[in-house]
Amino acid sequence: MNKTDVLWDRLAGGVQIYVENYIISQHAAGRYPVKPSYPVDYKIDDIEEITADTSLDGYFAHKISRCRDASELPIYLKKLVKQYLPRFFDAYPEYRGEKSLEKFYAD
Repeated sequence: MNKTDVLWDRLAGGVQIYVENYIISQHAAGRYPVKPSYPVDYKIDDIEEITADTSLDGYFAHKISRCRDASELPIYLKKLVKQYLPRFFDAYPEYRGEKSLEKFYAD
């Protein structure tokens, strides 16, 4: 596994937790609600589209982990990854300036 593979796997895993925390925060109710693993201070606009395909190949986290260039992702996933990148760079500052992430800033 090379550095680019690790980057995209870490990015996909972080985005997955980001989306899960958002969903949990939107549906937390009842006597013993599940709480997100960190405070949710964001909104994900295309959540229905992001989570619609639950097949192995269609699952959003798998699409991101297989990606090596932003142009390979559908628009709704590009927006999601771009939204998540500041949090990703806080966790993994060594990936700032990576070529495979540059297209997220081109838009």
